Amino acid sequence: MNGSLYDAYGVLDVIYQMDSRVRDLPFLLQYCASLMVTDRDDEAAEAYQLILVIIRDVIRSSFEEVLAVAEKFNEKSKNLQAAILALVARDMSDKNVFTPHNAQKQVNCLSELRDAARLMTDKNSRTRPFVKKKIVPAMLQIKDDILQTEDNLEFKEKLIKLKIAMLHGVETTQLHAHDIDGRIETLRLALLFMEQMYENQVRKKHFYGVFLHNLGATFIDLFRIDEAITHLREALQVLMDADDFEESNESKEKHVQSTTRVLRLAELAFM
Repeated sequence: MNGSLYDAYGVLDVIYQMDSRVRDLPFLLQYCASLMVTDRDDEAAEAYQLILVIIRDVIRSSFEEVLAVAEKFNEKSKNLQAAILALVARDMSDKNVFTPHNAQKQVNCLSELRDAARLMTDKNSRTRPFVKKKIVPAMLQIKDDILQTEDNLEFKEKLIKLKIAMLHGVETTQLHAHDIDGRIETLRLALLFMEQMYENQVRKKHFYGVFLHNLGATFIDLFRIDEAITHLREALQVLMDADDFEESNESKEKHVQSTTRVLRLAELAFM
C-alpha cells in the first residue's frame, strides 16, 4: 500500500480502505500537541511514535510530502501540528548519514520548526516554554547532526552556507523562546564557525555582521550595554564592507539601517 499524506489528511474516501489508524491521524496530531503543551511527556512520546509509524509505515509518505504538509500547516496557523510533522520528517531522514543531501533535508526540517516557533509565539507568548522545552532541543540535535557533516571539496561552499543557515535558524528560535543564554552560546558558535571557515575574508560576509548584530541586541536585553555597543559597532562595519549580499538577495541598506538604529538606542541607553 502506498498512500499519500495529502489524501490521508484530507480524510478522503480512500482512507476507509486503508488501515483504520490512518483515520485517526488528524486527531492524533492534535492530541499529541496537547500532551506536549501540558508536559505529559510519556503520553506525548507514545502518541508521537504512533504518528511516526502511521506516516512512515502505513501511509508510506516520503520525507518531502511530510515536510510539505508541515509547511501547509504553518500557513494555516496550525503551528503545533506543523512542528510535530517537521519532527516526523526529521526522524524519517537518515541522521547517521552525514552527506550534503541529508544536511539539506535537516536544514529544511529546522526551517519548518523555526517558522512554527515564530508563528506560535507571535500569536501567544504563553507557548514560549513549549518552544524552549520541546522545539529548541530538537533543533540543537539537528545542529549537532549537521555540524558532523564532513566537508566535501565538491560541495564545500554549499555545506558552509547550510551550516550558517542552520545556526541562524537555531538562534532566532532561541530568541522566540526567550532562551537568552542558549542564544548567546549559539551566536558565539556561529561567529567562531565563520571565522574558521572564512579566515581573513570573514569580515566580507554579511552573515558575520548579522550574528554580531544579534549578539549585540541580546546584550541589550541583558543590560550589558557596553558589550552591546562594541558588537553593534563591529556589526555595522562588517555589514557596510560585506560583498556577498547579491548572493543572498538580501538588502544591504536594510541591514545597515537596522543595525544603525539599534546601535543608536544602545548608545542613548549608555549615556
